Amino acid sequence: MDRAMRELTMKRALVAMLIPAALVLSSCSRAESDQDGSKQALLVDSSNFASCAEAREVGAAPLLKGEQSYRAEWDRDGDGVACETDGGAKVTTTAAPAPVEETQDSGMNGILVPGTARNRKQISSNSVSFDLSGMDLDDAAKWMGSRLPVNSDVDGMKPCDVRRFDDLYEWFWAGEVTASGVDMFSVAVLNTTPVSVVIRNAPSEPAGC
Repeated sequence: MDRAMRELTMKRALVAMLIPAALVLSSCSRAESDQDGSKQALLVDSSNFASCAEAREVGAAPLLKGEQSYRAEWDRDGDGVACETDGGAKVTTTAAPAPVEETQDSGMNGILVPGTARNRKQISSNSVSFDLSGMDLDDAAKWMGSRLPVNSDVDGMKPCDVRRFDDLYEWFWAGEVTASGVDMFSVAVLNTTPVSVVIRNAPSEPAGC
């Protein structure tokens, strides 16, 4: 009996010694965890990472151009994405295409052509042409006709005629009749490939409208 009591007493003493040590270890572990959590939260909230490794550590990488944390020196290939994860999926950014203006100036008496018109050709000192890719003859004629000054003078010349053929729409303006003829201005939409528009100043035409 005395021996059993002595063993029980020794076990209780040992447990009493171990409990404080366990409490100290638990407290240290919680403190370290709290410090790590605070550090991580601080890094996530920060816009000034010390390195790409730090940004990756907290899951903030990759960093996109325009973000406060982005740095050009970390963008190795200049694609607007810094601190890319090696071997990981690459984040790509695609610039939005520049908007196409609805109209553009032809350079002839203020006449407008579609913003999508291409391949401007200076046919002569008095005429230019544009390709109207993506339009058929009727669509191009409707577009031009709705924007031409059909009821107004053009450089002192008055509207005088509109002509329609199977492969052509044409608008005319005419100046005063002189001994050498009539100054004419015309805009023609032609059923070429692609459809084209020709804008022409024709000084001293022998016949007017």
